[in-house]
Amino acid sequence: MFSRTIHYTVGDAEFTGLLKVGPIEEIQLRKYCCNYSIAHFHDSAGRIYGTDALEALQNCLYFLRKLILGLEEDGHTLWWEEPGDKCGILIVSLAA
Repeated sequence: MFSRTIHYTVGDAEFTGLLKVGPIEEIQLRKYCCNYSIAHFHDSAGRIYGTDALEALQNCLYFLRKLILGLEEDGHTLWWEEPGDKCGILIVSLAA
């Protein structure tokens, strides 16, 4: 499992918490899931799926990026090292 301390705003208040990715688990033959959570906004573990461990991780990072962008559209700010860095989650292409 990987984790990173992030900063975020809720209203005018600023907080810190963890963004977690992993573990990645084989849940059935040729089906994997990557667990994730993000402080305050999705505290309980969510699961993103893929046909292998790497695809599950890639899909999870792509989902987290979209989630962070959506939260920012709703007026929240989330960052890792400095405001605007989108918690350091790069855009991951799903195209082959």
